[in-house]
Amino acid sequence: MPSTRTVFGGRVRGQRPVVTLALIALCVGSYALQYLVPGWTERWMFVPAFGAREPWTFLTAAFLHSPVRSRTSCST
Repeated sequence: MPSTRTVFGGRVRGQRPVVTLALIALCVGSYALQYLVPGWTERWMFVPAFGAREPWTFLTAAFLHSPVRSRTSCST
């Protein structure tokens, strides 16, 4: 049975994109926590020396950033 494919070769599904929505919710929640919880960004900060011991930091660092730094870097 042939299935419809996306431009990138993935199958088109008529269901809700649960993983995508979950990642969006986690990013929005973490963004809010950066303002509300002191030390939240530092807790998930990427430290290359800890990469072998804390491998999840490679991923979490991609989604987290300091709110103060991002505001000042955009103004230049």
